[in-house]
Amino acid sequence: MHAILPHRSPTSPWPTLRSRTSQGLGPLRLAIAALALVIVLSGLVLASPAGAQSADDQTSSGAPAGNDESTSGAPPATAGPTVRDIVFPVVGKVSFSDTFGACRSGCSRTHKGVDIFGAKLAPLVAAADGTIVSVRRSSLTRAGNMVTIKDDEGWFYLYLHVNNDSPGTDDGANPQGWILPARLRVGDRVKAGDVIGYLGDSGNAETTPAHLHFEIHQPGVGVINPTPSVKAAQDAARVRPVASLASTPDGRAKHARTVSSWYRMLLKREPTQKELFAWTDRFAVGLGDENDLIADITMAPQRRNATGTVLRTFQVVLNRRPTGAEIKQWQARYQAGDRTEAIAAGVLGSDDWKAKGSLDDGQFVDLIYRNARGKAPSASVRRYWLDQLAGGRTRASMVANFADSFGVKDATWHELQVMLGYYAALDRWPTDADVTKWRRYLDDGGLLPDVVAVIRGS
Repeated sequence: MHAILPHRSPTSPWPTLRSRTSQGLGPLRLAIAALALVIVLSGLVLASPAGAQSADDQTSSGAPAGNDESTSGAPPATAGPTVRDIVFPVVGKVSFSDTFGACRSGCSRTHKGVDIFGAKLAPLVAAADGTIVSVRRSSLTRAGNMVTIKDDEGWFYLYLHVNNDSPGTDDGANPQGWILPARLRVGDRVKAGDVIGYLGDSGNAETTPAHLHFEIHQPGVGVINPTPSVKAAQDAARVRPVASLASTPDGRAKHARTVSSWYRMLLKREPTQKELFAWTDRFAVGLGDENDLIADITMAPQRRNATGTVLRTFQVVLNRRPTGAEIKQWQARYQAGDRTEAIAAGVLGSDDWKAKGSLDDGQFVDLIYRNARGKAPSASVRRYWLDQLAGGRTRASMVANFADSFGVKDATWHELQVMLGYYAALDRWPTDADVTKWRRYLDDGGLLPDVVAVIRGS
């Protein structure tokens, strides 16, 4: 079995930035670069509400929360105009204006950053040399997917509303490979100019054009207006050239067969032109490999929805994982149109359930709640569900309520990743020992592409 190697950031073309007068980059030749990137960054659409899991959040101590707006009606405190020498955080054509401290929601909150508008999936790059101290791969919060870098002088750089859509879609599927590239995680070192994410519209930016909400937090001061620093970086041409991330037709063609074959195998269809371009482009510029592709598309909604529903329903009703035969049986029902409540009714009619004997409503509520939440219900919660059942709500409906809840989805997310990763890579379901081992690895901050890489090589 292969050892899992730690992530290594790609070599950066940028020097360490200290002083605006002593460091600088030559003018960009964007005319050539724009032609190369226009295919990558054009024609992509806005996202719909996402359904990712918070199980993939990682944070080290001291990192700012990054909630996009302040909760006070007053503008955020600053130490006056401050310009930090940084690399511009977005690659490609952008627009922005100074909206720091602007009123939001009737001035019940204020804007804490600068919104940089660009094309969906435009690369986001590290503003400075530093360490990844926070990663959120959950677009259910106001800030959405986000990354935080802490530089060597203690400054924080926050990237909010990072992408949550599959390439060329509006699916809100939160594909892990299109949030951050190169399997970045907390503790990784990055150089100024390294690609650390993709521009999107997750969180409360779903109804706006794709943009990066970018914040700078100064040690001992807190959040400052980042607009002067962003403008200075742009004016000084501290911008990563588009051409440095542009692939060639020949480079992409080398990977087309690999991408297409995995789409056919796992999703039973050919990739769209945008999907094919996006993945072959990533492979060609060194920001992804076959294991990233497998991990990403095996967790596509088409695959995860049916298996996830079966897994969660069995957890809530029987407090165990379904067998391979049970997964196959109930997946077929799901694909035929059954949803959680119908599947729950079927599991409640199974021999395994009948073996528990005849449970009254109180016993039923206690058991289902404990399976779903890992504890007994409070008196008020228990009374609520007893009243619901007494009022005609079915037991299957109660099960479906818990099986489809964020809490159960979150608790079983890494288990689902392991199951689908194994089935994609080895065409079999993992053993209980496999699930326990790799779920623990994912719980500790590991990533599914690494799991796929190891099991494919075992």
